[in-house]
Amino acid sequence: MGKAFYYGYVLVSSGIIACLMKRRAMVALLPIALAVYVVAVPLASNSLTPAVLRRAVQTEEAQQSLGGTGGRDQLIRDGLGIWSRSPVLGVGPGNNYPYMIRYSALATAHNQYVNILMELGAIGLACFAMFSYQAIRVAAGQGSFGRIAA
Repeated sequence: MGKAFYYGYVLVSSGIIACLMKRRAMVALLPIALAVYVVAVPLASNSLTPAVLRRAVQTEEAQQSLGGTGGRDQLIRDGLGIWSRSPVLGVGPGNNYPYMIRYSALATAHNQYVNILMELGAIGLACFAMFSYQAIRVAAGQGSFGRIAA
């Protein structure tokens, strides 16, 4: 498993570097790679999904982490249900835990964006998105703070 992770890591990181270095070549090669995948994987396994991924999904379903009452998908639905009761301002900062304990199988939605949405509502999520956008602009030197420092 360690070697498989290493090979996957090297393949993905090399692919990202190649995409950044040779964008035109990657744009041309991407459809070819996708076509090879779509043809090769079903021939080898009679499915579009690789066997490793199918086993992982089966394990998650057996543990009820996927599709069960404690699965991330259900926890997110529970969190969105709580948010829908007060969509504009949310249930208040720090109130994620008591609401999730009362209306869900676990005490967290296992998703920070849903947590922000539940606690701070649509306005809070919009403020967080704007803050993140401005932080990225400043880090890239395009924001107002970047101009002052330059």
